[in-house]
Amino acid sequence: QATLCTWGIVFCLAWYVFLALIFTNVIVMGEGTLHLRFASCLPLVAIIFLFMARRGIIADEELIRSADRIR
Repeated sequence: QATLCTWGIVFCLAWYVFLALIFTNVIVMGEGTLHLRFASCLPLVAIIFLFMARRGIIADEELIRSADRIR
């Protein structure tokens, strides 16, 4: 699960890199206009939530490992 969260973070960051490339291409070429909308900030929210979920998953895995040692 932690690996899936990490991949989700990587894909969200890749989306922002792709968006930055599109913006620079539009600005340099001067072709058309590009407007930011509310939906463009949602991957940032997803990154925050995925990071928090990953921390919780890792903490749960450590708790399970420590409980297994007690048995």
